[in-house]
Amino acid sequence: RRNPDSIKTRSGVPVYSVDSIKDFRDKIDVLILCGGSATDLPHQTPEYAKYFNVIDSFDTHHNIPTHFANVDAAAKAGGNVAMIVLADDLKEERSHSVNLSADMYHRFGDFQVNLLVEGFYNKLNDVFALTDGEIKDGILTRIRHNAEGAQVAGLTLEAKMAYLDKVQVQAGYTFQQSRYDEPFEWNPEAPKVTKMLRSPDHYGYFIATYKPIKALSCILSGTYTGSMIVPHEYVPDYWLTPSTVETPDFFDLGIKFAYDFKVFKSVTLQLNAGVQNIFNAYQRDFDQGADRDAGYMYGPELPRSYFAGLKISY
Repeated sequence: RRNPDSIKTRSGVPVYSVDSIKDFRDKIDVLILCGGSATDLPHQTPEYAKYFNVIDSFDTHHNIPTHFANVDAAAKAGGNVAMIVLADDLKEERSHSVNLSADMYHRFGDFQVNLLVEGFYNKLNDVFALTDGEIKDGILTRIRHNAEGAQVAGLTLEAKMAYLDKVQVQAGYTFQQSRYDEPFEWNPEAPKVTKMLRSPDHYGYFIATYKPIKALSCILSGTYTGSMIVPHEYVPDYWLTPSTVETPDFFDLGIKFAYDFKVFKSVTLQLNAGVQNIFNAYQRDFDQGADRDAGYMYGPELPRSYFAGLKISY
């Protein structure tokens, strides 16, 4: 209902009026509808299913059979039906895991310390995979088949420290390797990969809480995500060959202050404020335009953000 020209997104993704949606018939793979189940989706989904492959959030349970029938009829009439077919020789995916851990607790006066070391190994057999898909008789068909196996192995270190009820610190770090047994083809036109997509070899976190007085909490937290490879599909006149991209690593640091006011005997009012992603560790190379690869995203969900809030507990 708003003028699209008045809306600016942080990622630069363009906004269009719904009145022009039919102009994107050959440009949208799947149209996701998140309207209301009472009045929006019963009309929107059958209408748009004539022109697009659609997914909606309809959840009025007793009307689901009617809604499904209406959408199914519209989709078939428009030739916009997609399905996943199981390969004739599809086997169940199996995994075998081995874990070995050591956990230590100790108290040093007013300090309590916990250290955990854990090694893990997972062997995946007959991993499920999907073909890119092809259109047969107006139906987009993708085949679920078994790819070669994979192995995931690594070491996790976790530590906790508490000093009375004033200071608590917890941190963890994982070293791992996620590799396919044979080079994996994620796109017929792209080089095969042996490293699992979107699986960093290093990642970690920490959270530190300081309470100088009972009502005040100061929380410093962070997550580290190591470099990984992510797929980038073909984009006309921009990204001409499907390929994988090695991402930079990210350290997302945040801070939060919270103060509790006792309003009544059983009611507490909390005021809080803080900053998320202080260093603005954020993806810099988003695709843009109607033909962009919408799946090409990685890293922290938000750039540097400031927030304030109010919470009532009783």
